Amino acid sequence: MPDEIESLNPRKHKETTDINQEQPRHLSFKHSPKERVLAEVIHFAEYLGLLVIAIATIFAGYTEVSKMVLAQSVTLGDLLLLFLYLEILAMVAIYIKTGKLPIRFPIYIAIIALARLLIIEVKYLTEWEMIAIAGTITFLALSVLVLRFGHTKMPYKDIYNQNPEKIKDTEEQDRQDRQDRQDRQDRQDRQDRQDRQDRQDRQDRQDRQDRQDKTDNFELV
Repeated sequence: MPDEIESLNPRKHKETTDINQEQPRHLSFKHSPKERVLAEVIHFAEYLGLLVIAIATIFAGYTEVSKMVLAQSVTLGDLLLLFLYLEILAMVAIYIKTGKLPIRFPIYIAIIALARLLIIEVKYLTEWEMIAIAGTITFLALSVLVLRFGHTKMPYKDIYNQNPEKIKDTEEQDRQDRQDRQDRQDRQDRQDRQDRQDRQDRQDRQDRQDRQDKTDNFELV
């Protein structure tokens, strides 16, 4: 009996078919044991590489601080170099926490590195070289601005870390939102038509009243 009821409801069957057809192939979460083992090996290699990068960065920072202590002086170039190390550590921490690498962080590192080069080598750079470095810094800063603007105005959906049920619920919610917007638009259109009709009726009544007044005035004359 339930099968017969579902078969008599073509709309529900069509929506279910559409959901299955809209499901991308790359979102299939069924993996063979070999693929799971390979994924685990790759993840282990990623974490190992991140650990090596973090240790090397900490060691480089310690070396730089030791040089500053021995020299008993700190320059702006030294501080910018320490900022570079901090940016690298922050990038590693974000990658470990989220599994993603924001493209802005390498751009920040490039901006700091170019600024350090411009400060340290300013005595040995020609005018055109300084203009080229300054222009590159400006271009990178504009790139960060464009990325931030695009991420704010045109965010993308992270469908790779979602399970099929969540994707299905999201698609259902999107369809429901579209239907709600369409219903609100229809109600607004009906209200607008009703308002126009009411204004037209009032205008007609006013015209009839004006004609009646003119007729009465003519008869009195």
